[in-house]
Amino acid sequence: MKATRVTPLSGYRVDVEFDDGAHGVVDLSDYAGIGVFEAWLKLGFFEQVSITQSGALAWPGDLDLCPDAVYMRLTGKRPEDIFPSLRHQPASALLTRSEIESLKRGKKRISDYALKEFQGWGSPTSESPSAAEARAMDVEVTTETLEVALTDGRRVSAPLEWFPRLRDASEKQRSNWRLIGPGIGIHWDEIDEDVSVRSLLAGE
Repeated sequence: MKATRVTPLSGYRVDVEFDDGAHGVVDLSDYAGIGVFEAWLKLGFFEQVSITQSGALAWPGDLDLCPDAVYMRLTGKRPEDIFPSLRHQPASALLTRSEIESLKRGKKRISDYALKEFQGWGSPTSESPSAAEARAMDVEVTTETLEVALTDGRRVSAPLEWFPRLRDASEKQRSNWRLIGPGIGIHWDEIDEDVSVRSLLAGE
C-alpha cells in the first residue's frame, strides 16, 4: 500500500490519497512530540511532509511514517485485510512504545515500526512466548538464504528455495523490502511477496 498524494493540514492532520483510491483526512496529532516526532513541534516542520518512493509519508532528517499505519487509520482496515498471510499472526507480536524508543535510539528511521494504532490487532492468543514476541528488525537476502534479525537478538535463516518469488527475483528486487507494521512480517513490493516471522520460526 502506497500513498500517492499528501497535503498537510492544521492540527497535525494530513489529506492523503493511496494507490487504491482510498482518500481522506488522517489525524496524526497523537504522534506529535513523541520520540523523533518531537520535530513536528518546530514551526513549519510538519508542513514539509512529502512522499517517498515506497509510498511513506516523510519529513526532513530521514523521518518517515509507515504507509500501512496511515492507511489503516484512514480506512479502519486491519493488517490481515491488507496482508492475508498474516491472518493468524498473534496480537502480542507488537512493539510497545518503550521498545520503539529503544529501537529509535539505534536506528533513526522508523518507517517500518508502529505506534498506537497497532495496539489491539487481533485477540489474545495462547502462542508460545518465543513465537508471540518475535519481531523482525533487519533483513538480508543472499543468493541462497533469507536471513532475518529479530528484536530479541536471534537471527533466523531459511533456504531461499522456500520462497520462489524471492529466489527468482533480481538482487535489486530482493533488497527492496520493508517490515510489515511493527515487524510481524516482511513485504517485498515489486514481487508482491509477504513472509511472516511466525512462519519463519515455525519452519513453514
